[in-house]
Amino acid sequence: MISKITNQPISYPWGSTHLIPDLVGFAETDTPIAEMWFGTHTKSTAKLADGSPLSEKTELPFMVKFLSASSPLSIQAHPNMEQAVAGFKNENDLGLELSDPKRIFKDENHKPEILIAVSPFRALSGFRPIEEINDDLQQIAKKDPGFDDWASVNSLSGHFDYVFNHLSPELLEKLANHSELIAYLADFYPQDRGLGIAFLLNEIFLAPGEAVYLPAGNLHAYLQGLGVEVMANSDNVVRGGLTTKHVDVEKLREFAVFQSLNPKLGPTVLQRGLDEYQTGADDFSVYRVEPASNQLVADIELSGQAILVCVSGEVTVSNSLEQRETVRKGEACYISDEARLVSFSGSGTAYLAIGN
Repeated sequence: MISKITNQPISYPWGSTHLIPDLVGFAETDTPIAEMWFGTHTKSTAKLADGSPLSEKTELPFMVKFLSASSPLSIQAHPNMEQAVAGFKNENDLGLELSDPKRIFKDENHKPEILIAVSPFRALSGFRPIEEINDDLQQIAKKDPGFDDWASVNSLSGHFDYVFNHLSPELLEKLANHSELIAYLADFYPQDRGLGIAFLLNEIFLAPGEAVYLPAGNLHAYLQGLGVEVMANSDNVVRGGLTTKHVDVEKLREFAVFQSLNPKLGPTVLQRGLDEYQTGADDFSVYRVEPASNQLVADIELSGQAILVCVSGEVTVSNSLEQRETVRKGEACYISDEARLVSFSGSGTAYLAIGN
C-alpha cells in the first residue's frame, strides 16, 4: 500500500506565518504555523487519501513532522526509555490528566529525534566543551568581577546548578552585554534563567540538507528555520526555560547528559540520489532521496513501514506490487512494508523515514 497522507497544521506562538504555508501551498496566514505531524500519535494522527485515520490502519514506531520556527523554542530534553516508562506510570499514579500543563510524560516512549534543515536553520544543541565555557566566563569576569563566582565553576553539572541556584537577575541581564546569542534570546525572554543555560550550549547553523541528532538527555532548543523532524512516536519533553510552559528544573537535571555534545551531521552517500543520516536510533532510519529526470533510485529495501515527505520538486515512489504515488513539494505519503523493494523517480528532494 502506498497512499498520500495529510494532516492539519498545529499553531504555536513560536511558529512562522509563511514557512510551512510556502512549503505545502497554503495561503499565508496571520496565525503562526509551527508543525504538521505525519504519523499515528494520538495527539495528531495523519489521514489517508480516503480520509480515514492512519492509526486505524497501523501503529508506527516513529513519526515525521514539518517544523517551522520564527522565534526560539524552549530549552528542553527528552527521556530515555526507562525514564519514560517510570515517569508515565508515576504521573498516572499521581492522577495527573494527560492535558495537565504540569504533566511531562504523555506516553511511555523515549524520543530520540533528528532535524534536517529545509531552509537555513539555527539551533542550540548539547553542552559546549567545558574549556570553552570556562574561558568565556573568565574573559567576562575580567570586565565584570560580578561573574567571578560563576567563572570559578569547573564542571558542566556545576554550571547548570549555578545558573538555576545562584545566578542573579542582575547578572542574567548583564550576560546579554557579553553575548550576541543571549542578547537575541533576551529580547524574547528577559530575565529567564534559560538564558544562562543557552550560554552553555553549542549554537549551530545548518545549511539545507544538514542535520542535528538529539539523543535522550541532550539539552537543545530550536531557534529559527524550517526543517523535517523524524522521531520516535512520543511527545515527552521536559523544559528548563525560554518558555511560558511548565518548567521542571529537577527533572531536566535528571535527564541531562553532562557531556560536551554537538551531534551535527551530514548525510552519507549510499548511491547516486540516495543518502543516509546515520543516527544509530533504534526506532527509525532516515534517508534523503533525490532522483533526477535521467536517474532512477531503484530497489531500496524497506526494513519496515515508511513515511516519505517531499520538500522540493516531485518524487514518484513505486513498489513491486505495481503500486505508485507521486508526492509533490509539501506532500507526504505512507508506504506499507507488504512489498519490501521500492524505487523512486522524478526530479526533486524527499526524506524517507523507515521504521526499524
